[in-house]
Amino acid sequence: MSSPSLDLSTVEGAKAYLTSTPFASDRIALLSGGNTNFIFRVHLLTAYEGQPTVILKHSSSSLPGGLLLPLARQQYEVEALRRVSGWLPADAPVRAPRVYHFDKDAAAVVMEDCGTTAKPLKEAMILNSISLDNARYIGNALGEFLAKLHGWRSGWRGDHVQVFAKHQWAKDIAAWVTYGRLVSTLNGEADGVPALRDPGLDMSKEDLEAIRQTAETVSENMKSANETFVMGDFWPGNIVVDLQGDKVKTILVVDWELVRTGVPELDVGQFCAETHSLSHFYPGTLCAEAAVEAQSAFLGAYKRGSVPSVEMASAVAVHIGAHLVAWTPRVAWGGKEETRAAVLVGARYLVEGARRSHDWLRTSLVAPLVPT
Repeated sequence: MSSPSLDLSTVEGAKAYLTSTPFASDRIALLSGGNTNFIFRVHLLTAYEGQPTVILKHSSSSLPGGLLLPLARQQYEVEALRRVSGWLPADAPVRAPRVYHFDKDAAAVVMEDCGTTAKPLKEAMILNSISLDNARYIGNALGEFLAKLHGWRSGWRGDHVQVFAKHQWAKDIAAWVTYGRLVSTLNGEADGVPALRDPGLDMSKEDLEAIRQTAETVSENMKSANETFVMGDFWPGNIVVDLQGDKVKTILVVDWELVRTGVPELDVGQFCAETHSLSHFYPGTLCAEAAVEAQSAFLGAYKRGSVPSVEMASAVAVHIGAHLVAWTPRVAWGGKEETRAAVLVGARYLVEGARRSHDWLRTSLVAPLVPT
């Protein structure tokens, strides 16, 4: 199946690559293409396992400027998808896509498609197409799924920890892109954060120093964590939802390239930071209400399926803050003032979360996680 001469970053190359396979197609659409991955929806000439479409994902090892990314990330992703798919029942509310074929030489994966009408949860919320009932259902299902994935009370462990503890690149890059950029983002020295300059943020030296210390500690923990299997990139953009009428048909969690052993609260915090941003940047809309409902249901379900503690709640709060600071000003969420306000909320979560104040935690977004 492998053909190194084909350019799998193009529709033409993808079509030629699949011609002599069970996934042959005369209609292929590029869903997303960038510097690292190219994702296509393939409309099959002949249905495969009853499915009329599949997803083809091709990974690249190069970035602009000559930087390289390890293609081993795709092997870890495929291994995670196969293990998670094999662990979950076929009718589970939340699943990982099934892998139909993996071609290591071509860096190509053919996998299950959520459906032609499916959308990432973030997009569906922004389009105001997620009802409050569906938001609660989705949040609850995702919280249960993540608690089980992290191994809380589920028996999910096996040799997964040993296998994914070796994915050091994922640990290092995840630590850098969030915690490695916190102080430079807040003091305005980082590139790509114009909203935080002219004027700069009014941050005290004490808060910046506290955040610097927290960033160093969490970064080291992320790089050395070897006990818990984590998805690694758990946010509404990687959760694909297929709605049939007013019902949720399918929820797939996609893009597992950062799968690793890590700090489980970071998966939880990333999801909550993103749902907070949806409510913050789209006030007065169904999107905002649905994001709040989904987040509350998600945290409640995660608490029920885990072993809650003040330490867990504070760690989630810290990562909510880190994500809001590191990512909000680098994503086209909204205007300058809304962006600055979100970043300042993030800075407060970093400082207060690290203090582990029970009273503050009870007033924060992570209140559903705080033990009674």
